[in-house]
Amino acid sequence: MGVEQRHESTIALLRELQERGAGFNWQTAVDPHGSAPGQYGGPETPAWIHFKTRVKRIILRTFSDGSTPIELLNQGYGVKLENGKDHFRQAQRKLVAALQVAVEILQDPSALSFDELRQEQHPYRRVDSQKVFVVHGHDEQLKTETEVFLTSIGLKPIVLHRQPNKGRTIIEKLEKHSDVGFAFILLTPDEIAYLAAQASLPESERATEFRARPNVIFEFGYFVGLLGRKHVCCLYKGRVALPSDVHGVIYMSVDDGVEAKGVDMMRELQAAGYKVSLDSED
Repeated sequence: MGVEQRHESTIALLRELQERGAGFNWQTAVDPHGSAPGQYGGPETPAWIHFKTRVKRIILRTFSDGSTPIELLNQGYGVKLENGKDHFRQAQRKLVAALQVAVEILQDPSALSFDELRQEQHPYRRVDSQKVFVVHGHDEQLKTETEVFLTSIGLKPIVLHRQPNKGRTIIEKLEKHSDVGFAFILLTPDEIAYLAAQASLPESERATEFRARPNVIFEFGYFVGLLGRKHVCCLYKGRVALPSDVHGVIYMSVDDGVEAKGVDMMRELQAAGYKVSLDSED
């Protein structure tokens, strides 16, 4: 499961707990048959204990020490309800607030910059805030234009073949240099393809299409899984076939050159948490 899919699942659980927590009241959180009924209620009900235990587990496994959700969790979890209704309301407010803030953080691209997520929940948490990966095929001009543009706005484009091998395989190099928060995929018409069933047909009768190189498609999928769809942007050229089974990824035509899409590219980078400006080259 990719980062984005994992976060969507966690957000759904957080919202479910938030709704459940808001539905508690004094009568459902404190055992009315305890030793001190009335204003100073008895022990906590199993339902309340079950709720706050689940809140604790999901917050602790998702967020780093010192983050706001954990601070709010600590303030609400230890409150003794038998001390009165005001204490129940305090505990309820803190726990529900922890869940709300947790959702907001998971939906905020700037969480990358504040180290609020645990490493296992956010495998690209430790990224170089200036690095952007560039996946490319055989179009040298487009690759160079993309590198020049990214450099001009203060970023460090990472192109795999420019990195030293040091005895690594291609996939090992990819893993080594994928400490980025965003990737541009250059889809260019490098190959002509048709169905194997059409091999015996005359060339003029084959249903052909222009495709990107297989390694480009592989690395495209790799970065969608690693970073999430909102951190990947495809720049395509000509009549290249676009993947039909990847939804939610931004596609931009660069037939008129990379600079023609510069503002749009910067918007995507800014949404992903990058600090970029056309003034960076000054």
